Amino acid sequence: MLNHIGNVQLDGHLPKPVLFAGLRDVTMAALGHKEQKPITGKRDPGLEMVKAIRGANILLVEDNIVNQQVVTELLEHARLNVTVADNGQVAAEKVKKEAFDAVLMDVQMPVMDGYAATREIRKEPQFKELPIIAMTANAMMGDREKSLQAGMTDHVSKPIVPRELFGALARWIAPGEREVPKIIDEEIPGMEEPVTGTPLELPGFDVENTLARMGGSHDVYRKILAKFVESEEGGI
Repeated sequence: MLNHIGNVQLDGHLPKPVLFAGLRDVTMAALGHKEQKPITGKRDPGLEMVKAIRGANILLVEDNIVNQQVVTELLEHARLNVTVADNGQVAAEKVKKEAFDAVLMDVQMPVMDGYAATREIRKEPQFKELPIIAMTANAMMGDREKSLQAGMTDHVSKPIVPRELFGALARWIAPGEREVPKIIDEEIPGMEEPVTGTPLELPGFDVENTLARMGGSHDVYRKILAKFVESEEGGI
């Protein structure tokens, strides 16, 4: 998010969905109280929610490559195994071939949307209890009801809030001892360790709020920015 649009200077900005902390901070800043709570570099405490389900297999169904990267990084930091499907049709096929502990299902996708994919998966008796969690950019009551009617188990809003995402997974995945792939353990610092990475300085961007959605990790933020640049190359 930018603090200016064209030649118009703004006193602040508020991303949607609106969170209490963001509303508080932008209001205080507009009233002249500029001092903000610094980022400590500690991991989002929401990671503790999923400690008992480390190693769980998650199918992420999302067509946007940047969104794929963001959610994948969050889940892998929580020691969860991630498989990505670009649309609902691919997801329905993967569920029949591989064992998953939960599915994170975007609702608006090409080829087959999340609602149709969920109905297709639920046709098979063995998948009646498979947790399918909807992800939608429009976090309205109607969207939640539509997701539940399609057979989804729960609902989280986009852009993803780590604590909300982890809370939903912890709510529906049974705790237990699972194997965490060696490559994930080797590449990701321990949950109790401080987040590594030089703090980012991006004039005009709301780095603090974006970091909050990425578990406070500067390294993850850099990976997402690099992925975004790579996906947009040749498009300008």
